[in-house]
Amino acid sequence: MRRRALLAAAATATLGGAAGCTALGDDCPSPSTDPAPRDGPWPTNGFDRANTNRAPAGPGPSSERWRYRRGTEGAQYLVGFFSQPLVVDGTVYVAMRKGEAARGREYAGNVLAVDADSGDRRFRTELPRLAAGGLAGRDDRLYVGDAAGVLHALDRATGDVVWSTTLGDRAVGTPTTYGDRVYVVDDAGTLHALTATGDRCFSRSASGVAEGLLGGPDRRAGAAPAVDADHVYAAHGADRGDRRVGVVRAVAHDGSVAWTHEFPTPDDAPNAPTLADGRVVVTGGDRLRVLDADSGDRRGEFVFGYGHAGAPATDGSRAYVGAKNLYAIRLDDPSRAWRVPNLAVDGAGGWADAIPFVARPVVADGTVYHRAAAYDARTGDRRWGSTVDDEVTTGNYATHAYGHQPVAVPTVTPDALYLAHQHRGVVKYA
Repeated sequence: MRRRALLAAAATATLGGAAGCTALGDDCPSPSTDPAPRDGPWPTNGFDRANTNRAPAGPGPSSERWRYRRGTEGAQYLVGFFSQPLVVDGTVYVAMRKGEAARGREYAGNVLAVDADSGDRRFRTELPRLAAGGLAGRDDRLYVGDAAGVLHALDRATGDVVWSTTLGDRAVGTPTTYGDRVYVVDDAGTLHALTATGDRCFSRSASGVAEGLLGGPDRRAGAAPAVDADHVYAAHGADRGDRRVGVVRAVAHDGSVAWTHEFPTPDDAPNAPTLADGRVVVTGGDRLRVLDADSGDRRGEFVFGYGHAGAPATDGSRAYVGAKNLYAIRLDDPSRAWRVPNLAVDGAGGWADAIPFVARPVVADGTVYHRAAAYDARTGDRRWGSTVDDEVTTGNYATHAYGHQPVAVPTVTPDALYLAHQHRGVVKYA
């Protein structure tokens, strides 16, 4: 397959307004409320615009079918972390995203398409910089933000760049689509809204014009917004003197802020929020917090006892979260329903906190998938597979080598489990 270089012009808009928000333009009407995209078994990051990571069905007992490694077919070595795979029309898509090892270095990025049946590469599109989050899919497009502050739209069939829009000089995280809108948060905590053609609708800064223009503390992009008919729910980190907090905002589709909620996240920025039956569920640092979606009021909290929790998946009544261990948390009165201990920790080269389960699980039809294993969603009993990864635990890889990035990020279809594995590459189990 031939390489496709990025050959698109970038347009930059200027922030304005006393509250740090641009006005809607004539070409930015209210977004349509058409159903969420369902053009593939896993059409977008987080599966849907609510970031539930919940699919209708997943596979039964499976074994490895193929791997696409970082240097497969003698191609250029793929630098960066693999994002969550999308699976659409028989093709698996991943983006190469930045991590702690790439901080301060201007590596080129790549979006990769692999045949779901054979594992053969269909295309590789090179971007000027590494992605700063995962891929969003909608209709015939893929959307990805990069570490240089640019949001790109790619043709899903060919990998060609359709348009690119510069949103500033801060890294742009994982987008979420809603009708004909694309929403994304950058490293300054600014929420950007664009049309599907790349026109700017508004930019809502974290705390006003000065911060939007001058930057502010690095907040680590990557948390995809969750979206419903009323609001966009965006999360970012912020420094409050000598303490660090997670900030969740509900922003209407016209750019006005409905509510803001803060909670302590001493070590991490918050992860992508998810929506569950009128609730916003968000994790950050050592805790999970449940908020009322209409008011932002706190409904409850669960503390994991470990400083780094991954993003939640939900089936509506429970959240499934990877921290040091894998947890199922009841949402009505946040409490532990079950826990799967991390057996890989004890064998990981002597590192007491090595290789935690921080990847977001997948839940599908009563089954929770994590790494290459499946568990009963009601009881936590293992159904098949294993989370003990010999390729990692025998290599003395430690948590700090990842910056608490997930080692293996799962996606499921009715007949397969796909892992974006940071050492093996993209792996299919069926």
